[in-house]
Amino acid sequence: MCCPYRSLWRFRDLVRTLTEAAVNGPLIVSSVLAPRQAMLAGLGSAPLPSWLAGLDLGVRRLIDLFHDHACIATLVETAVWTLCASCCYLPLKTLVFLDPL
Repeated sequence: MCCPYRSLWRFRDLVRTLTEAAVNGPLIVSSVLAPRQAMLAGLGSAPLPSWLAGLDLGVRRLIDLFHDHACIATLVETAVWTLCASCCYLPLKTLVFLDPL
């Protein structure tokens, strides 16, 4: 399964107890920005990184449904997320970094 967080969300509470919740919905996106826009439009909930949701949480455009929990978006506890511009050229240092992944 390429994106397990589409059907299963994992949470850790303040004492690191793991809880899993099965989820489903009609919207599947490949952009990290699209779930935020969908939530702002009132289409439901989504796990968002704090760097993306922080401002909206601060001004109460979004609310934190699980403020005592951390959402884990992957099956492992560490992950590397990359965002590459859609262009033909990637710098060598970027390719060297991404190749082992």
